Amino acid sequence: MRLTTSSLLVILPLLTAAQQQQQKPLSENLQAWFEKAKSYIPSAATAPVASTAAKAAANNVVTLTSSNWQSVLSPSSDSDPSQGPEEWMVLFSGGNKSCYGRCARVEKAWNESAALLAADPTAPHLAYVHCDQSPILCTTWAASVPTIWHIQLPVTGADQSTPATTIRKLGLNTTTVTAADIVKIHVEKT
Repeated sequence: MRLTTSSLLVILPLLTAAQQQQQKPLSENLQAWFEKAKSYIPSAATAPVASTAAKAAANNVVTLTSSNWQSVLSPSSDSDPSQGPEEWMVLFSGGNKSCYGRCARVEKAWNESAALLAADPTAPHLAYVHCDQSPILCTTWAASVPTIWHIQLPVTGADQSTPATTIRKLGLNTTTVTAADIVKIHVEKT
């Protein structure tokens, strides 16, 4: 086998890199592996808060499906037209198919905001659509994930007329969204 100078120049950096990789002590490799494994374990301080927020969200948030959305998103019969439209906030989220696994932070912020909004007497009704579980609903509504739809659902007047429904679609940043950002949608009506 004959090696030319050009092939030697290509192989030499690869051999050097391989030799440096082998020189790394086993203890450093194990330590790096343990640090990586520890980063996947939630800390004890945040786990109870997240579970409490999830429980509060489960009590306050209605899950919309293709079979129940019309009955849920309709003005209640005891609504007073003088109080204005009913306010709804609907989160469109998903899993690996629709959100590519990046919606966990959004859902955590949503659960925390649901717990915060539960204490507010003027809080909007909250609903949730999981686009991996209800793909037909998300597709027919052309909903992207993660998005919050802020809906002003008008109440039927005494003359049986119904004003138009107002829907504002607000996209969420999957890396920086917080519960305060979601609560701000209701507070500032943006």
